Amino acid sequence: MFTIYPSSLQNILNFGIRVLTWGSFIGLPLVLSGQMAQAQSLNLIPSIVELNSEGGKSEGAFTIVNASTTDPVRARLYTEPFSYTDGGFASEPNSKADLSPYIVFSPRELTVGPGQSRQVRLVTRIPRNITNKEYRAVVYVQSLAESPDNPNAPKDVVTVKMGLVTRIGATVYARQGKTAANLNITGVEYNPKERKILLGVQNTGNGSTRPYIEWTLKQGDKEILSQVGLPTSIVAESSRKFPISYPTKDEKPLPAGTYNFSGKLVWVNKGWALNSRTNQNVLPFNFSFTVPSK
Repeated sequence: MFTIYPSSLQNILNFGIRVLTWGSFIGLPLVLSGQMAQAQSLNLIPSIVELNSEGGKSEGAFTIVNASTTDPVRARLYTEPFSYTDGGFASEPNSKADLSPYIVFSPRELTVGPGQSRQVRLVTRIPRNITNKEYRAVVYVQSLAESPDNPNAPKDVVTVKMGLVTRIGATVYARQGKTAANLNITGVEYNPKERKILLGVQNTGNGSTRPYIEWTLKQGDKEILSQVGLPTSIVAESSRKFPISYPTKDEKPLPAGTYNFSGKLVWVNKGWALNSRTNQNVLPFNFSFTVPSK
């Protein structure tokens, strides 16, 4: 069994241009050469795949899309372990939850013609003796630059080298047995320099999730703002600070004083809380923080 979520411009994960600040997938394609047209044409759907292993095996699929109407794209898939920290998405070498050893792609390299799409099948094989465990990896699709002018290559061979033209990615979570997130809130603080309210969240469970925050900011009896934030990822057995950017750079900074920050954190054990009307976990919070005078 597997669950997929549709990709959009805000759901394309791209590592290298910027750190992902609130845990979703925002960014522009990483371009490290002059092949801009090729870099802009590559897309990967969906942005998140959740796999539930049955008997050690689970299956899913990605679709690689070439939006260019003129140029083919040759691409390669590979994985890296990852996590989410206070800074957002981050590579996590030597992760004990790395899915990479247990995932296989078919095909791993492919060419996508102009305006076409290709499906890539992915299979995970987790040893059956591993129970109640979640593994994760980011799957990258990286374009390859062809270099047919290599003087040492045979005439009938096209040499392919890694051209860091662009890479886009999507996260894969594979779960075997019973897994669930268990969240608690550790406190709140305000960073006046970055204009961010930071809500500390800890996940002591063995499953990852993507909660959202419904919050209200007050000073005394006066309500300043109420909002529902976008989902923010937190992986199993980790903690991070969920950033809420307020006020924006175009607005006046918060005046010095004491503020009340209250609301609720909402999540589900699988999928996105915003997409589910059932089985939601709700954790209320109510904190105060102080904005110091300069």
